[in-house]
Amino acid sequence: MLAEPPAEAARLLFLPRSGSRGIGEYVRCLTLAQAFVATHPDARVWFAVRDTLPRLSGDVFERLPLPRDAAQHERLDAIFRALRPHLFVTNNRGRQRELELARARGAGVVAIFSTGRRSRARRLDVLRSVDQLWIVPGEGRAGARAPSRLARLVSGCPHCEIVETLHPLPDAVRADALRRRLGLDAEPYLLFVAGGGGWDLAGRPAGEVFAEAAACVAQHGVRAVVVTGPLHPGEVAAPEGVTLLGEVEPSAMVDLVAGAAGVVSAGGGLLQWVLALGRPCVTTPMPCEDQRQRTAACRAQDTAWVVDGTPSALADAALALWRDASRRDALVRRLAEVGPRNGLPRCIALLEQLLARRRRAASPAGRQAAGASG
Repeated sequence: MLAEPPAEAARLLFLPRSGSRGIGEYVRCLTLAQAFVATHPDARVWFAVRDTLPRLSGDVFERLPLPRDAAQHERLDAIFRALRPHLFVTNNRGRQRELELARARGAGVVAIFSTGRRSRARRLDVLRSVDQLWIVPGEGRAGARAPSRLARLVSGCPHCEIVETLHPLPDAVRADALRRRLGLDAEPYLLFVAGGGGWDLAGRPAGEVFAEAAACVAQHGVRAVVVTGPLHPGEVAAPEGVTLLGEVEPSAMVDLVAGAAGVVSAGGGLLQWVLALGRPCVTTPMPCEDQRQRTAACRAQDTAWVVDGTPSALADAALALWRDASRRDALVRRLAEVGPRNGLPRCIALLEQLLARRRRAASPAGRQAAGASG
């Protein structure tokens, strides 16, 4: 049986829907949960997930397993009845029954959606069922315009927020400790990150392709760090001159990105972190629509160097970027002008505002006022 938390604690339930090949939605929710608990240490946080979702090392939150069949809705209803969360945050799931169930059980509802032709953010029934809609534009800032305009026309959706990216804040002390632990010290390095690691490039695991590109770079005397991702199948041997990591929790990833001389990244959500942190970047999309949109926007806006996803193309571009200080400086200046901005502080403030409203509505005075107005 699920234990009921103390009534005074803020209670948040997250439901991320990451696909079998990526973890972007899960990482976004984990980043939000960690940041919220950092400022509200008494808060209770749960993740409702399927059992196939990996757990990163920094994830200490209780998991509530969801079945894959029709019993999922009944299980979620039992969770709401037992835990009575103040806030329900769902990322790229947003099924109508789930949103309506959360509101019926008294939770404030935040739905996070990426843009795209099939995005649920464009559906009127979804827009009417949430308290806050957060749009993560997969195709650049312009990609959020249509759903955000639509949301503002819907009376049931009082707030629509454009969240260009969402990542932890870098920390110099934490970063120094990480560099010492990895044996980097003050040595400059290139960072190669294949995202979650579940995708293939030309029939090979993406992490393997990125590691081979890093090995080519290391042969030229450049220190390289590779993150293959928690979904990478099997193991990769670390080439000489290459520091190889499997999975990295969000705060460590931010510190690695912020400290890199340049980054070679897949085109997922991590690419937005790289750009928001102002790092010169080489990128290639994994074979999915949102990554193609994201990298196409980078090419159009001159915010990253987009190349084919082969070891030679990635290595050649990384070396060229390493050797060309003027090109790196130009990318940094361009990102300062038009790059994405980190929305984490703003999103935490929005959660706090919605939490305060829900607590007021649930108080005796709030219920009395609602009854009088009815």
